[in-house]
Amino acid sequence: MVETRSIRAELLVLLAAATIPLFALLAYAIYSSAATGVALAESNARNLAKITASDTDRIIRTNREALARIALRPMIRNAALGHCDDFLNDFHAVFPVFANATVIDPTGLAVCSAVAQPGGKPVNVAKAEWFQRALASQDFVVGRPFLEPITGRWVSVLISPVRGEGGDISGYLGFPIDLAAYRPSVSQADLGEYVTVGILDDQSTLIWRNIDPENWVGKNLAHMPASQRMIEGERKFTETGVDGIERVYFVESLTEADWHVFVGVPKHTLYQGAIRSGLINAGIGIVVLVLVLVLAARIGHRISSPMRKLAQVAVGIKHGDVALRATLDGPRELVEVAREFNAMIEVREDQRRRMSEREEALRQSNAELERFAYVASHDLQTPLRNIASYSQLLERRYKGRLDQDADDFITFIVDGAKHMSRLINDLLSYSRITSQGRPLVPVSAHQAAALALDNLQLAIDEAGGQVELAPLPEVLADEQQLVSLFQNLIGNAIKYRASDRPPEVRISAGDHSASHWIFTVADNGIGIDSQYFGKIFELFQRLAPSGDVDGTGIGLALCQRLVTRFGGTIGVDSIPGQGSTFWFTLPKVGNPR
Repeated sequence: MVETRSIRAELLVLLAAATIPLFALLAYAIYSSAATGVALAESNARNLAKITASDTDRIIRTNREALARIALRPMIRNAALGHCDDFLNDFHAVFPVFANATVIDPTGLAVCSAVAQPGGKPVNVAKAEWFQRALASQDFVVGRPFLEPITGRWVSVLISPVRGEGGDISGYLGFPIDLAAYRPSVSQADLGEYVTVGILDDQSTLIWRNIDPENWVGKNLAHMPASQRMIEGERKFTETGVDGIERVYFVESLTEADWHVFVGVPKHTLYQGAIRSGLINAGIGIVVLVLVLVLAARIGHRISSPMRKLAQVAVGIKHGDVALRATLDGPRELVEVAREFNAMIEVREDQRRRMSEREEALRQSNAELERFAYVASHDLQTPLRNIASYSQLLERRYKGRLDQDADDFITFIVDGAKHMSRLINDLLSYSRITSQGRPLVPVSAHQAAALALDNLQLAIDEAGGQVELAPLPEVLADEQQLVSLFQNLIGNAIKYRASDRPPEVRISAGDHSASHWIFTVADNGIGIDSQYFGKIFELFQRLAPSGDVDGTGIGLALCQRLVTRFGGTIGVDSIPGQGSTFWFTLPKVGNPR
């Protein structure tokens, strides 16, 4: 297999083999860095949710403990019986985060209030959700958010039972705490743009939200998918928030109340650090790759440019510009190659000159030999005709008048003269193939084969033979010589027939290659042993004994020389006793030899 890749391509392959593993490691490092960055961002968000949940639990727990201590005050116990303690007013003044401080009797009547009640009459909260839950649990309760009717503020009531000396509940402390008390201690600047931190109760009511709390605190978000997933207990999920921004939510539940703290980080914000890091690393990798490619291209150019020039010199020499020489530039090794190439060209040119001289001498010698053969053969014709004529004259005049030996001798002379005449004619034809051949032009092989059959018709009829001629294409040849080629091959098929069957000959043609046709002349004759396939195309080589079949041993040699002149090849396939198939190739019209 011929390798077609250039040196530059080979360098790029080598470069790829060296850099691909490095870039695979870089890609893994980028991925690992991105994954670590995402994991860190998620961990920070999750920790913020945990810290916020812990702080909210601490606020509720601290207030629960404070209410439990306040409930132990004697005046508070008495207040449940209708005797109010000024401590409530003082407590409310010191801790304004509480919207009010009230004492509620077991029937739900707010008997004491740090904030004046509407109309100066006690408010009954018996139907309030948080009071109903306190009655049912007889324990500390964190009420669901509502708009406090006395103060008009969004609050969540922290309610704790007040027990008498015997442990029986004599009333309840109800401290409505402003929902702003649950605001996380982290600033929006620390959180980042559009990062939300909020608290949601078990009914999807928003306790707190760091972004736009005035419009969102106290709103019920049960219709929002994110709220539903928090209530269902999911701890991490991606969902679109109330403001239409897609966020990744991290959720933690409180232990002091059935509330949920959430931290929502915009998806692009969560991954932007990892993306930025990946882009930086990828940019560095691309810069390195470009530098490596530029370096490889420069190295490749330094190597391939002299090689390309060397190839151009070789092509120029191939097309006849023998004065071209390779330039001695580039890497040292290529300079050595160019120097050796130039030396090789000098040697080759010297050999070519000497070979041309020898070829010219050989052509002259062959031409002289052909002229000699032609002249010798032609000059032999006259004395040979005289010998044949006088031999035949002796045969006609004295046959039967001399003894038998004399008759036999005369017959031998006549037969020898005839054979010599045929031999000389064949030699003349052989010598004239090149010297007197006409230019090769498009001719119809079918017409040439038909003319050959006409010339052989008498011999075919005498042998009782049948010849099948398939359509044959046009070829580049000398028509007269092509007729001679077919005539020799078909004549041999008739001549060397089997004794037990009439001869059958099939002439056909087909595609051999893009530039040549292949022709076959197949017969059912005596066949040829494979050891003689090459020998039969030599001059004066005959396989049949001279007395069996008349011939000179020149016919197939002449066929080979004709096919060679036309630009083809000739051969034979045969099975002794079954027949032979002679084949030869000829150029197609329109294709160079």
